[in-house]
Amino acid sequence: MSTARSQPPAQETAREFDLFERFFRRQPKQARAQALVDAVLDAAEEDLERAEHGRLEALFARAGIAAGSFYEYFSSRDGLLGAVVARTTAVNFEVLLTEIDRFVADQPARPENGAARSPLEATVRFGAARVAERYLKDPVKTKL
Repeated sequence: MSTARSQPPAQETAREFDLFERFFRRQPKQARAQALVDAVLDAAEEDLERAEHGRLEALFARAGIAAGSFYEYFSSRDGLLGAVVARTTAVNFEVLLTEIDRFVADQPARPENGAARSPLEATVRFGAARVAERYLKDPVKTKL
């Protein structure tokens, strides 16, 4: 029996945990509005230093939006950065859960080497290793 979960988009996953709502002034309801918010979040993720400390006008240009459109959905730079953190966390969490599901499904019923490692211990060790690998692969994004 497979334990693999379907992978919802990161924003849908984050919504389940109320991560996104607190950072928006107004929720995007239409596809066009969602595309605008995604463009802003993508631009902020691509140049996190500018999103944190630079002029927001440069970020607006990179996302292809006007300042008014930004402030329609985000109240401030802090709101934008919070949404970036929420989205990155949701993506990282979904990747980790998917890898843990795959790992658990691939485990033999009884260890080949006879070591008495509990399924929980093996899963925790695997999860910790994946988190460390992901961090080492891209520490700038993972530090969020």
